[in-house]
Amino acid sequence: MAINLSFNRLIWILLLLNLGACSTLSPPKDENSNIYAVPAGSKLILHQDLQIKPKSARVYLRNGEVSNKPGGKSYCVFKVNDVIPDVQILKADEFIVRKTQMGTVNITMHDPMILASTDGGSVNDVTLVWHLWLESPHQPNVRMLTCGGIRNHPSRAHRLSINEIRTHLGEIATLEILDDDK
Repeated sequence: MAINLSFNRLIWILLLLNLGACSTLSPPKDENSNIYAVPAGSKLILHQDLQIKPKSARVYLRNGEVSNKPGGKSYCVFKVNDVIPDVQILKADEFIVRKTQMGTVNITMHDPMILASTDGGSVNDVTLVWHLWLESPHQPNVRMLTCGGIRNHPSRAHRLSINEIRTHLGEIATLEILDDDK
């Protein structure tokens, strides 16, 4: 009986040690990996002013150029809080990334319309995105940079890596990753 009890204790101890070891694992710090998130405290430096069209709260970037809406292709988009009837200027500035979130934009097709939702309802295609929540004392209206992969079936959808995000920013902005090992 004593041997059986000790064996059971040993199994439980090994199981708990294995579970504890798993809880400390983190994704590799690989800027080409689509699971490595931009760490909070990183910097996004906007090198030039960007124009936001009237009655809009966003400006899209693709491959280093200002672009129209994503149209199913990968992209990054600066978002501000206010929608106003006039042109808004997103000024060249340095922003701190306060937090990073993974997200999914669900796309439901209804010819001839495309409806986007975030409620997880009936879905045909999705876009996997990163939301980088930005902060600058000079531009409190700037909310975030969202970068999304190509719209695709959920089994084939792809979230952008940090280096793919940099490709969309081009010379317009620089993403400096916080080195949290220092």
